[in-house]
Amino acid sequence: MFPVTLDLAGRTVVVVGYGAVGRRKAATAAAAGAHVVVVDPAVSSVTGVPGLAIRCENYAPHQLSGAALVFACATPEVNARVVADGRTRGIWVNSATNPTDGDFTLPAVHAAGRLTLAVATGGASPALARRVRDQLADQFDATFEAWVELLNEVRGQVFVTVSDPARRRVLLDGFADWPWLDRLRSEGAEAVRAAMIEVVRGG
Repeated sequence: MFPVTLDLAGRTVVVVGYGAVGRRKAATAAAAGAHVVVVDPAVSSVTGVPGLAIRCENYAPHQLSGAALVFACATPEVNARVVADGRTRGIWVNSATNPTDGDFTLPAVHAAGRLTLAVATGGASPALARRVRDQLADQFDATFEAWVELLNEVRGQVFVTVSDPARRRVLLDGFADWPWLDRLRSEGAEAVRAAMIEVVRGG
């Protein structure tokens, strides 16, 4: 498996089957900015997830047209067809009933601001991935989120101010070291921001 995060904003994601799993996949894709198309003969309307396009019909291969990703969340038989049709068209498909048949699996995710924790087991045990995610998530509080935002801000300053790539790397690696998080907890964001900028300027 090759871990990656995808920018789905404005892209089409097709969800075949709108049971409990399909609803979760559709909501996640919509939250990522995707244009989500739901295909399910038993669903004529959806509440709680704005912007979904509904196709109240049986699955057919042409419904994959224009999709960047597809989630096959129907019966095993339908999902197998969706996987096969997706591969024929060069579209990546996730199969809910048999993850190893599809092209990708989804990690258990914890998102906090710009920080995203993703834990995967290659489809072997989603339950274990969720438990590991939950245990890790407890270690990252609001101060850690503030640190990530501060690092993003200061990174821009580094690229504007420092022309030497080697020094940029040293600065950015240093700011991502844990003592800065300790200072953020004890001194606050404004003081730490000022201290980082002083380091960037060579003070």
